[in-house]
Amino acid sequence: MAKSKRKRKNRKQKIAYKNKPSKNKPEVPVISICMIVKNEKAHLPACLESLKGLDAELIIVDTGSTDGTVQIAKDYGAKVFYFPWNNNFSDARNESLKHAASRWILWLDADDIVPGSEHEKIRKLAQQEPNKGFSFILRNRGIDDSRCYQLRMFPNRPDIRFEGAVHEQAVHSLERLKIPVQMSSVTIVHTGYASETVVREKKKKYLKMMEAWLTEHPNDCLIRYQYALTHHTLDQHKEAIKEFETLFTYSACLNQDRNMLFYALILTGRSFLNLGNAEKALHYLVEAEKLNPESDFLKVSLAEVYTNRHESEKALHYLQAIKDLEQPEITFMPLDYSVLRYGRQVLFAANYINLDRLESARKYLHEGEALKPERSEAAFYWGEWYAKKGEKDTAVEFYQKAIQKEPGVFLYHFRKGTLLLEVGNAHRAKQAFEHCQKITPGKKEILTNLGILERLYGRFDASLAYLEKAIQNDSGEDELYFQKALTLYDQKEYEKSVRSLQELDEEGRPEKAALLLLLNWLCLGEIQNFGDALKLFSGHYNQIEKFTGRPLEDAFLILSEDYGKNGRYYESEFSYTMHRLLKKDPSTETLETLAEIQMQAFHLNAAIRSLENLILKSQNLNGLIRYFRYLGQCYTSLGTGEAVDMCRHKIEELASQ
Repeated sequence: MAKSKRKRKNRKQKIAYKNKPSKNKPEVPVISICMIVKNEKAHLPACLESLKGLDAELIIVDTGSTDGTVQIAKDYGAKVFYFPWNNNFSDARNESLKHAASRWILWLDADDIVPGSEHEKIRKLAQQEPNKGFSFILRNRGIDDSRCYQLRMFPNRPDIRFEGAVHEQAVHSLERLKIPVQMSSVTIVHTGYASETVVREKKKKYLKMMEAWLTEHPNDCLIRYQYALTHHTLDQHKEAIKEFETLFTYSACLNQDRNMLFYALILTGRSFLNLGNAEKALHYLVEAEKLNPESDFLKVSLAEVYTNRHESEKALHYLQAIKDLEQPEITFMPLDYSVLRYGRQVLFAANYINLDRLESARKYLHEGEALKPERSEAAFYWGEWYAKKGEKDTAVEFYQKAIQKEPGVFLYHFRKGTLLLEVGNAHRAKQAFEHCQKITPGKKEILTNLGILERLYGRFDASLAYLEKAIQNDSGEDELYFQKALTLYDQKEYEKSVRSLQELDEEGRPEKAALLLLLNWLCLGEIQNFGDALKLFSGHYNQIEKFTGRPLEDAFLILSEDYGKNGRYYESEFSYTMHRLLKKDPSTETLETLAEIQMQAFHLNAAIRSLENLILKSQNLNGLIRYFRYLGQCYTSLGTGEAVDMCRHKIEELASQ
């Protein structure tokens, strides 16, 4: 007897899934599950397997499969129909709705999974009168763990149809019919975003479809938003900003959909932030804050902007205002809360580093790293942490770790380059800045550093070319005119160097620029101009007491020593050079001191020139060994291996005498 009952039960489950009548069930199931497919052999079985037990009519419209998808659908009891693909998702979905016979429509994609835990929830919703729609939670499983609400279940009526060639929605029909939409806890798992490559290719395909749609329907607010959003997620931020700003002109649409306006403002702000424009970013985020100040996504975004502006107290205010990211706030915007949690910890660390609260920063860096070990930002801020501690070599190692995780980030290469310059590794610094130039060509900071580095190698024309481009980008930057003048001075183009320095305001001229101007006048033998410039210098920079009652060469020696003690090596070098020129002292002792100061100033091309002069003049064995050692250090910084080897061989040869 028990055996007979078990057989009947199994037979009943099988028939119900295939939508055939049974004695205890209505002939037509309550729910029609509608899908469109094309070459979904890899995904469809898992999707259909997850639907067993739902007692639903299964409608599948195929748009041109060639891989056995249709047979899989039939094997699972689906009613299969055919529709030639016309580059419009809504048309294909609406074809599936035409064949649905149930009271409720539940639409799915082939790469969706409906967990068994959700079946009873869906059945309870279907028991209600079909006079509303239901948004389900869509949870991505793949490259991220984002979640959002999406309208998935609605009444089967001929006046409810999908709209839009891509990112198709039925919600507009419900709005026009004044049919309410309720949010439910039903969760569908989306598995289609398995890899970055797959996702990017899908998005590029959708961009083309949306572009074509907007050509014919330029006022389609939802598609314009999706078009801008897709540009944003592809890191095409200039294009995203352009489309969002077009969207902001659709006032009637946005007044009805404040949620869309809110996220459009945030995403515009984030696009500006990604382009390095924190001012514009803040403007849009402040506007978004007026609409929904409690949003966690907004608070993290504002904290990130203030972090970029080095306003750490304000950044910490927003970070501390985030109550609980362990319980995701589900909205219609796909958000990965694990990324928000990670971002919050890393931003805490970044701001504590800025405030010299290194122990607090360490705690948050460890927590962030544990949440997302594959992400690059924590490694970068470990670099900042070690740089703040003065452990620059370790900092460079962490910048490199960040680069390995995310090679295309400008800031990582830039910070690595600047720190390598600080530790005296010109060769690796140049490589880092050249990477920056490939990522974001033409930035003033990169052109300036490359100009300085080319000068170190004695490539003066290349140095000037970079510095001229930087000046074209920012003609008001004093440092650029100083660096250009220094290259011209090294090239012995003293008059041109003077002209570059005279571009600077006389009263606001940096001290090192004023000293370089003095040095140029001295090299040109322009004593009157030198004297006038000296009066201005000694008075304006409060150095009169050093020049009162003593020979000029002694005053410049004292000045050089003072600058050296304070780590101002350019000023120390220029002052000592003038001391030497005025004293007319050709001794090896003064030239060696000058070379040492030039090495401290990282003025390597000048130091090499001084050391080569010393080697030619010196007859002292120990002195020669010392000069070749210094020369080897300069060439090591420049990464010129053959020259380093030459110095090493010379030292060995001299030591053996």
